[in-house]
Amino acid sequence: MIGLQCGLLAITRSSFCYTPKGESDENLMLMRLIDKQILETPFYGVRHMS
Repeated sequence: MIGLQCGLLAITRSSFCYTPKGESDENLMLMRLIDKQILETPFYGVRHMS
């Protein structure tokens, strides 16, 4: 039944059933640290940052 309804609405069934999860607190903290470092030292480049 859900498959038929999704077909009528032209959306995939997986997108109907999928509920996205948010980022973890640890991952958000790491992204903030990386962003801060890139803004302070944009000349480092990819090799130095990794």
